[in-house]
Amino acid sequence: MRAHLSLFSLTFVVGTALVAAACSSNPSLAYDPGGSGNGTGPAAAPSGPSNLPCGVAEIMAASCTSCHGASPKRGAKLPLVTLEDFTKPDPQNPAQKVGDLVVLRMKDTVKPMPESGLLTADTVATVESWVKKGMPAGSCGAIEAKPDPFWDQPPTCTGGMSNVTDRTSKLQRPLMYPGESCNACHRKEGEGDIFAFAGTVYPTPHEPDRCNGVDGTTAGARVVATDAAGKVLADVPVNAAGNFSYKARLTGSFFVKVVQNGKERAMKGALTSALAGGDCNTCHTQNGASAEGSASAPGRIVLPQ
Repeated sequence: MRAHLSLFSLTFVVGTALVAAACSSNPSLAYDPGGSGNGTGPAAAPSGPSNLPCGVAEIMAASCTSCHGASPKRGAKLPLVTLEDFTKPDPQNPAQKVGDLVVLRMKDTVKPMPESGLLTADTVATVESWVKKGMPAGSCGAIEAKPDPFWDQPPTCTGGMSNVTDRTSKLQRPLMYPGESCNACHRKEGEGDIFAFAGTVYPTPHEPDRCNGVDGTTAGARVVATDAAGKVLADVPVNAAGNFSYKARLTGSFFVKVVQNGKERAMKGALTSALAGGDCNTCHTQNGASAEGSASAPGRIVLPQ
């Protein structure tokens, strides 16, 4: 997928949409990598006492605040660094506190937090016990986030560089130019926007253009678009180069996610506008980019962890 139009905070709908990752038109839901997107961005400085119990604060620092810091990034919406952060009402469900939501996500086997996988039962129990007691104040100082082992890893080409360039071959054409913008390339060839959405799924977040993505034929990865009620609108396979594309036009808002082996990595919020001509890789570049004023992606579209 060639040409340039340089997240996983994807955004698109109608006619030209993005899938499982692109640029979000809702800034409160979008990714903000807070640096170059390749691990060189500065870590957030401690801002004062957390007033959390030290056991809880240590868990947050080790597993959560690289995204849920004082200034959330990489798609995180809520900070998790002070007692006040935990005791606020959940914005999506004011009947519960943010602390209740934290426990639910820690125990979610489909969309766990952290995304790297479920924490140990003892770790979750420490946080859950504190929340059930009403989240009493502790005496721990400021939380200093540790680097994220996944999103802060250096650039690499896991699958090797693509050597597919034969545009005349129906078998090879879908495998071309992984990581680059599909519709932008076809526009240059005078074909217009032939895809409602298209992009590439990678195993790591900072892979270069024309590096092969995940082999979806063996990994079983798919990109799924649904409406607000969860009805599937598009279920698209990821091919051997990691590329995916969908031609039929979609109307109205929809939600997208990458699905593999019962796990999923979902776009934060609904897609509401054709920000990048249906090109997910416009924003999901090696280091992340943005389109038309949207928040920046943190890097490539990646598999669920």
